[in-house]
Amino acid sequence: MKASGRLASAGQIDVTIAAPGKQGMSLRPEIVMIEDGREFRWRVQKFLGMFDAEHGFRVVPEDTGRCRFEQFEVFRGILGGAMYTRQSKALNTGFQAMNRMLKRESEKRARDRV
Repeated sequence: MKASGRLASAGQIDVTIAAPGKQGMSLRPEIVMIEDGREFRWRVQKFLGMFDAEHGFRVVPEDTGRCRFEQFEVFRGILGGAMYTRQSKALNTGFQAMNRMLKRESEKRARDRV
């Protein structure tokens, strides 16, 4: 996943999502929530609202010095189920790879700070 743009509530960013070995998909989602250091969500609407997808990233504090990263997606609209069925395997594979890389980078930065 690659993203660029200014992070501002109600703003838009440019996102490219590609599952490993697959061609990328470009999106221009609207930012629907930013809570600094805690949560970030965007939303894509297509086909006159017949497809609506909200994607979110959340950091949940746990024990001292630890946290849990959550990533979630909600598909809505008359085409939501069909789009999920068609895209879910590739999206899940790509997001799992992204989560592993994010975990490695986060742990590296935590070690470098000590």
